[in-house]
Amino acid sequence: MPLVNAIQDLVIFCRDIDNLALMRRVMEVEKMAAEALKEIDALKAWNREIVKFKGEAQLRDNAYWLKGDNDPYCHVCFDKDGYAIHLLDAGPNRRCAACGSVTPKATSGDPKTP
Repeated sequence: MPLVNAIQDLVIFCRDIDNLALMRRVMEVEKMAAEALKEIDALKAWNREIVKFKGEAQLRDNAYWLKGDNDPYCHVCFDKDGYAIHLLDAGPNRRCAACGSVTPKATSGDPKTP
């Protein structure tokens, strides 16, 4: 990776010029860069899951439905933050425990059937 290679080159340069303080700081930056790269990888994996969910889910009755899953997901949480949160049954409505949004159930047919 270009970033990692550049930082490793800086470590070698610092060692060559015999600047211990600079080398320590570069090594701290190297550690921070490694952590950032791990986070980027995790975010890429999460993004792939979001894209997969979005491709498989159907938006209907103000909720996302997955085939084979009889419990809908909150459209607010998914559209805003990418979180797939099941909605809770709340009488004539459905409620999201995460964001608190309330949506009415479908008026025709079984509201649990996608």
